[in-house]
Amino acid sequence: MADTPENRRRDGAWSMAELRARREETVFAHIRGERRGTDLDAAVAAFADGEATYDVIPLRPILGTPEGRPTHPTSQEVQTHLAELTAGFPDLELVVHRIHHAEFALIVEGVQIGTHTGRWNGLDPTGRRITVPAAVFYRFDGDRMLNETVYFDLATMMRQLGLSELAL
Repeated sequence: MADTPENRRRDGAWSMAELRARREETVFAHIRGERRGTDLDAAVAAFADGEATYDVIPLRPILGTPEGRPTHPTSQEVQTHLAELTAGFPDLELVVHRIHHAEFALIVEGVQIGTHTGRWNGLDPTGRRITVPAAVFYRFDGDRMLNETVYFDLATMMRQLGLSELAL
């Protein structure tokens, strides 16, 4: 990042340009760690103090997650979720189409693509490829990432896997 007046810290606070850049760096480090299960430790470490929480909205009813509680409230549960997800879809990646900045969040629009070649959430491998639009909200306190909330169309994903009902 260029050392310009709008990018310098003033009175201990980040400039908006610097804060946005730091948030993007954090999110993309996290996404790189998730991609194809490359480095799940790095994916979790991208969160503030390594304390990751995920809320995968389409999985809430399946997991029986109570309202107001994330589906994966601890770093260990996030790590387990990511390990299971990348075991089921070893080539899974989020292809980023757009990034939006908000006061306390960075929002990524994209497509999750991958091939279901391993067991995932009780589903035997189908060998089918998925291409599922997704919106991911990364919540921040300053430049510290606190939470990831994921929205995607589970019914579309199940259809692409050749499943007529939610077998999860």
